[in-house]
Amino acid sequence: MINQDEIKYFFDCPNSSIFICREFELKPKNISKYICAISNTATGYIIIGAIYSEEKFYFNGISNNFKFENIINESKKFLSNFPKVTFQLIRKSNVNLLFIKVEKSEKTIKFNE
Repeated sequence: MINQDEIKYFFDCPNSSIFICREFELKPKNISKYICAISNTATGYIIIGAIYSEEKFYFNGISNNFKFENIINESKKFLSNFPKVTFQLIRKSNVNLLFIKVEKSEKTIKFNE
């Protein structure tokens, strides 16, 4: 589980973090690309159900009926190694968002198509 203070800080100070926002992206192959990019750079975040534009978040939300654990697990097969990833469904502005934290990897992670 991701610390609530960390989530609050992220939304209060997004420019202090590396992150990717996608309005609606739940394909494991694409999620693995984002995980790969972040883990090879620094600890960062992937937020599904939001857009970040002109230094402002826009929350569209996603359904809580998706099997998020399955999506994350399926994304592992596209990567040479899998970094530490934690995720949870959060409520923000009355909508659901998938908040994924990706830790920086000590080893270079490669994307395998």
